[in-house]
Amino acid sequence: MSKAPQHTVASRKVVESESAKMARLREQRLASDAAKRAAGTFGDMSVIEIQHEQTGEVFVLSWKGAKAPELARLGRIRAPGLSFDEHERLQAWLLDQPEDFLKQTLIAWSLSAAEAKRLKDARIAERKAGGGRVVNDAPAENAPAVAAGAAGG
Repeated sequence: MSKAPQHTVASRKVVESESAKMARLREQRLASDAAKRAAGTFGDMSVIEIQHEQTGEVFVLSWKGAKAPELARLGRIRAPGLSFDEHERLQAWLLDQPEDFLKQTLIAWSLSAAEAKRLKDARIAERKAGGGRVVNDAPAENAPAVAAGAAGG
């Protein structure tokens, strides 16, 4: 007695349903991307908060990419999106802090540049309202001494 031959070719119905499924998934992905773009949450910017655990001081940073930046490297290069003053404050702050006490927290990723800036500013305002010291726009350490020296002389 011989066995009936088994067909290994997929039926047309299966192939058509697979094509329809792929087309439906593609449409869903494109619709999701369009919604994210409209909301400003589609891009290649990320926002991170660097906190000194002992003092509670924070620096809020936005940069291009999803990977967290290396703290040692941030002290040497200026991250895109940082003003010159912010960069100088970050460098001075990182030099004063042992890396062991710094904690990085990823706030958001895949943002447009405008949304990353808005979120960064909101996070800074939130930290200030909570009474914390935000290094981003803290006055320079030697500014009061320079002003006092000018007033005294």
